Amino acid sequence: MLELYKTAVEEYRFQVNLNWDRNKFYVLLNSGLITASCGLLRTSGFKFAEFLTLPLFILGFLAAWLGYKTLIKGIEYRRRAVIKKTQIEQKFTTYSDILPIDTTEGMRQAQDLLADPEAYYQKTPRFGTISYFLAALFIVLMIVNFVALLYLGLLGLKFVAG
Repeated sequence: MLELYKTAVEEYRFQVNLNWDRNKFYVLLNSGLITASCGLLRTSGFKFAEFLTLPLFILGFLAAWLGYKTLIKGIEYRRRAVIKKTQIEQKFTTYSDILPIDTTEGMRQAQDLLADPEAYYQKTPRFGTISYFLAALFIVLMIVNFVALLYLGLLGLKFVAG
């Protein structure tokens, strides 16, 4: 039983690290695409630079959207690991004095949510949590890319209209 508990804790740690690595990748990718696009627009003497940056902003929007979706799915996976760990802890507390690992608010809530874990898995991130702010960052990145696409569309219309 102790080995199973150790595996559950390792699974939780794995999910936290994997999700953080994924989030860093998407934030870095999106920041790089926005920086490259803005730099190209600012320094290029080429009149059609706007059209060259269009695919970069589209890719940036898609990367921010994918980062958001990946974050939400990662939260679900992490919560599943928390519930499994909590279920094992409950078995332990029946037989010994082992205290649960409840270093985060989500882990403390898991005890109360064992009756309906599906509701816990689908819950949106709470304001003030790292997950909430990461989700907000991905939404801001989507908005930045979308506004840039609108701007480029207006420039294109102005250019075509003469």
